[in-house]
Amino acid sequence: MTTSATICIASMSLDDYQSAVRAVRSWIVQHGLDWSIIGAHPVLSNAIESDPLWKNQVIAMRLPAVAIVVRPPQMFLDLLLASIPLIACVHPVKHREVISQTLIDDSAVGRIAANHLVAAGARTFAIQGPQESLVPITGNIQARILRSQAFIARMQALGHEVRIVLKEGWTADESHDKIKRFVADSPKPVGFFCYQDRQAAWLVQILLAQGISIPAEALIIGCDDSPTARYCTPALTSVRMPIEGCVREAALIAQRLLSGSPIGQTTKYFPPAGIAERASTAVDPNGSDVHLDRAIRRANDLDKVMPTVAVLAKAAGFNRRTLHTRFLARFGCGTKEWLLRRAIQRAEHLLTTTDLAEADIAKRCGWRRAEHFITVFRTRTGRTPGAFRSLGGGGA
Repeated sequence: MTTSATICIASMSLDDYQSAVRAVRSWIVQHGLDWSIIGAHPVLSNAIESDPLWKNQVIAMRLPAVAIVVRPPQMFLDLLLASIPLIACVHPVKHREVISQTLIDDSAVGRIAANHLVAAGARTFAIQGPQESLVPITGNIQARILRSQAFIARMQALGHEVRIVLKEGWTADESHDKIKRFVADSPKPVGFFCYQDRQAAWLVQILLAQGISIPAEALIIGCDDSPTARYCTPALTSVRMPIEGCVREAALIAQRLLSGSPIGQTTKYFPPAGIAERASTAVDPNGSDVHLDRAIRRANDLDKVMPTVAVLAKAAGFNRRTLHTRFLARFGCGTKEWLLRRAIQRAEHLLTTTDLAEADIAKRCGWRRAEHFITVFRTRTGRTPGAFRSLGGGGA
């Protein structure tokens, strides 16, 4: 017997939201269900935090409803209707209406990353700290701890020591200096594990700004296989998360609940979906281009304002058309698009690691007007700079 119902899918990450919708739609078709999907994501509403229109839709439809949430922040969960049962995916959630959780096995994430760096030929290994437990433990912090601890344990089992770099509380200058000296004094290549892609992209900028070659001298692997990993230069190898697997299991639980079957509070863990291998742990198939590398180092110089296309062309010794052709061949996009992606990455880093005003961040990242920066940032990330900062960047 088919029961009409509403499935509310909520996530602060556009990638996660799209994966969740695909998984639920696939489940609906596969099982012939009469379900309607209502989505809650910042791109779909100008101010989800204060005016979640999707809640009014749920009330108006007058159908049984279940919410499937994919690693949303607590402030977002607090807006859920008290009468809607909640299934949490990816990261654990503390909320009165949670009936089940389908989560990532974060320890398995750390282990698969360790195996990959060893197989890629790394001779020395480092990780972003801290590894110790933190209180209170949120989904983000718990993921960081479990991934880091599992990475270290796996490396120790393989007979390797792991150094901790990029510790909390270090200034940017301290981080740059310590990483440069660590790489200089270590057998190469050095394998770096970062618990999320945003931190890995930041590490890439630091290493390149210090003249350290990737992947010849340093191999880097992140987690989540996010747009940050795909648009980074060089592109980041990243652990792929089983988002759709977690959501499909959530859909199964929702189907049982809506059919009247008894549902106890359960938690099920899913291993990572594999490794998305890219240039940060593999030799660039296009080979070395000294002139292009010079332009990239200029763009990655964190002590200077983000350059224009003209400045990059001068650094490389090319005219703009030749530079565009070189970027297109190596990265699959032109110079202007590449610079925009890099500017967004730098803005994300500054928003989550400094107290700089948005206007100052806009200038450092190449925008003359803060209003234009805010518009472009929201278009690219789905959040305003202020929301991005208040949520700590979101993600794992």
